[in-house]
Amino acid sequence: MNWNIVVTPLLTTLSGVLVFVAGQIFLECCIKPSQEYHKIKSEISYLLVLYANVYMNPEIYEENKGVLYTTKEKERREKAEKELREAAAKLIGVKQQKPLLVKKDDIAAASANLIGLSNGLYSSVTNQETQRKQNELCREKIKKSLHLK
Repeated sequence: MNWNIVVTPLLTTLSGVLVFVAGQIFLECCIKPSQEYHKIKSEISYLLVLYANVYMNPEIYEENKGVLYTTKEKERREKAEKELREAAAKLIGVKQQKPLLVKKDDIAAASANLIGLSNGLYSSVTNQETQRKQNELCREKIKKSLHLK
């Protein structure tokens, strides 16, 4: 019996399966985390532009006066707060996937500053300007950490 007739197709099939498996491992471990990181990065860039008017104008709370904004503005502020915090959580999730060529420290810094921005949507009358400057600093740190323009 000629073993080449059996061995050649067997080796061809086996090598094809190994190449496919190696490709899938590379795809799942390297490509998909990187794609997810870039998707979240673009979402964060979008949120920074969309809600700039919200976080650059912290809502003022005063005792016995209540909120100085309309219901629609308050809902927009609450939505901004939620979406910024969700983006920070997604970024931390991507950090666990370990995308290639991305520093974990940059992801952690961007996430922390997104949470800071989310928390900085409200202020008292006495520290409104300080809060505005802090929010601007958070935005710049996010942009620097994620290499946004």
